[in-house]
Amino acid sequence: MNLIFALRSSLVLILSALFSIGCGGNPSSSVNRKAPAGTGFKVLQADIGKKDKSKYSVFVPFNYDANVKSPAIVFLHGLFEGGSDGVKNTTVGLGPIIAKDPKKYPYIILFVQTGGGGWTSDREYDKVIAVLDDASRRYSIDPDRVTLTGLSTGGRGVWGTAAKYPTRFAALVPICGYEVKKAVEKIKSIPTWAFHNRGDPFVNSSASSNMVKWIKKAGGNAKVSLYGAVGHDAWSRAYRDKELWTWIASQRRPAN
Repeated sequence: MNLIFALRSSLVLILSALFSIGCGGNPSSSVNRKAPAGTGFKVLQADIGKKDKSKYSVFVPFNYDANVKSPAIVFLHGLFEGGSDGVKNTTVGLGPIIAKDPKKYPYIILFVQTGGGGWTSDREYDKVIAVLDDASRRYSIDPDRVTLTGLSTGGRGVWGTAAKYPTRFAALVPICGYEVKKAVEKIKSIPTWAFHNRGDPFVNSSASSNMVKWIKKAGGNAKVSLYGAVGHDAWSRAYRDKELWTWIASQRRPAN
């Protein structure tokens, strides 16, 4: 009986984690109803290489002023939000948090989307930068205040993108992401705050702990917050953390 109970409990945890990853509504419908003209969620398209294009979503803050440089956040989604519509990637993670009180967030937020959701290749990392460059031509973005964040496979994408483009970001916020040890030397100069649930059934919390440990050992500035919760969803709590937003606001791109 104990074995059956344990198996049932494990199944419930796994199904709960899967549900938390894959569900969510389009935040633009509620946000755009109250957004001032020219702000809120929009779907745009960036050129990726010579022939390829990629749709992405952008959240333009309600207080946006084209004459003032705005800080930016680049968000990388998890496995189940990949595709080509530029919208599904807003439905889990940072998008729903923004939708609850959009006036609180004075950031231009870019939601990049990969076809498969894995965030493992140079082509995907190049897409992140292509979207950032495209948005920077359209909006007044402060290049010294760009934070890169992502969840699950998107957390791995944070490590990979920053390793390939270490001079582009002011801070990194990977959440329940896989470890990428080979990225450590290249990202050690970027301030990093990682988040993870200790009871994550998909990506062991040691992945975030190890990355922070290796970055600090290499002389970098990194910290990790480990929640006692069971489940994969550490992002809902992390993105509601006032201290995280205060920390992001204080970061500036390290001098080269």
